[in-house]
Amino acid sequence: SEFRGKVVLIFFWMGGNQATASELRHVKRAYTTLRDDGFEIIGVSLDDTVEEAQAFIRLKGMPWHHVAEGGGWDTRLAKDLEVFSVPQMFIVDHEGICVSDSVRGSSLLRVARREVKRIPEDTTTTDDGRGQNPTVVRSLEDRLANTGRQLDDVATPYAELHAKLDTAFDLLDWLSQQYPHPKRTQLIRIRYGTARDLMTEVRQELFVNGYLNDRVIEIPPYPFVDDDSEPDAMQLNVVRDAIAPARRSIEILRLAMSGTWADVQTVRSDLKYINRRLGWSRGDLNELTGKIDEVEQIVGALHTRTRTPWLRQLDEIETVLDGMAGGDESLKVRASIMAEQLAHCRKRLPIATRRASVYVEVRDTYTTMYDDLDAMVAALVDRGTITASDVDMPGNPFKEGVSLDARTRIQVDAVLDRVGTTLDLIRRRLGASTADVEALRSRLAQLRLDVQAARDAGAPLGAVEEDFRTLCDEILTMMDDAR
Repeated sequence: SEFRGKVVLIFFWMGGNQATASELRHVKRAYTTLRDDGFEIIGVSLDDTVEEAQAFIRLKGMPWHHVAEGGGWDTRLAKDLEVFSVPQMFIVDHEGICVSDSVRGSSLLRVARREVKRIPEDTTTTDDGRGQNPTVVRSLEDRLANTGRQLDDVATPYAELHAKLDTAFDLLDWLSQQYPHPKRTQLIRIRYGTARDLMTEVRQELFVNGYLNDRVIEIPPYPFVDDDSEPDAMQLNVVRDAIAPARRSIEILRLAMSGTWADVQTVRSDLKYINRRLGWSRGDLNELTGKIDEVEQIVGALHTRTRTPWLRQLDEIETVLDGMAGGDESLKVRASIMAEQLAHCRKRLPIATRRASVYVEVRDTYTTMYDDLDAMVAALVDRGTITASDVDMPGNPFKEGVSLDARTRIQVDAVLDRVGTTLDLIRRRLGASTADVEALRSRLAQLRLDVQAARDAGAPLGAVEEDFRTLCDEILTMMDDAR
């Protein structure tokens, strides 16, 4: 009786099934678009335990009705409707007739919209035979509608972030299917880059809003050069190895949102319940008024909490900076000295091909720098700051008595480039310097002053928010470099 007169999608799913995860994006889109027009979903879990089903529902944010018996393929509804694969979907129209048992993908929204349009106009009256005041009922309905709009304001940003993660997950699924023998290499480059960009956008948004202060989210590396050259085997192997860690990062990003998202879905269920009670005239109006009061307070608190979360993060981000500093300052100073020595060798190398005295100068400077760098690499490998596979130490050509001419100078240039790459990696892994962190703290302090000045002047905070987002990008980049 609860679904009489509505279009209902019966959605059979299984938590560990990749096809289910891919189809969820289309199911959520149909539900979000048509839920206020008489469209409902009954999800039927075919997981082996109720706990598995509940965990998946929380993780993916599935706010519709669910049946979870924990019987796997022996679930009663699966047997009754002869379901042998997932996802499986049945659409039942407002008269209770199954109009589709094979709808999938983007066609779901089209078919569901068509059936919703066939629902006849409501012909009920406000006289329920119990003497309830129609004016009071309409007032409660207006309050519910306003609360629903406020809830949508809260939910929309998180729904968009979930949609981005759904798309990124689908792209990773496609990428995994291209191996072990990838052929569509340019498309792999494009889709991997798109998935990575979506994850980066979500991570940045959640960090700005204060959801990632106690979590480390790694974005997979981008191995391709910025041109249209054909990806080589090494680059494609990097993509293959990055797929599993990227999937884990997506799940962590979902979990970061799960608290607020769960609150939103709980309130949405409460609103539906109150709406049904009002529509059926089955509830005592005083009781329903009390429930609406409670829901309004919860939604108001949610709205306050999520309206300008970046302002709260502006105060709380200090804890993130505390965790970034504290690297070995002596090693950072040594690395800076080595960088200056390497730059000196680069500058003097062309002259060293013509003057013996300059050759000796470059040789001695490079040898001193190289020996110090080699010792630092060994120490950092022992500490676990870097791994031996992270670095590329090419050796010291001057110890081999190389004589500089036009040809060997090119070879020595290449050696200096490789040493420079190793030195750059080490300087990043040593963490942010005290000076770097203090510079960030100064910029945060200025941003707080800018917020206060804007408030005093009654000016919008958009420009300050953009500056804060830029600062957050820089912090995330520094955190990535340190990993």
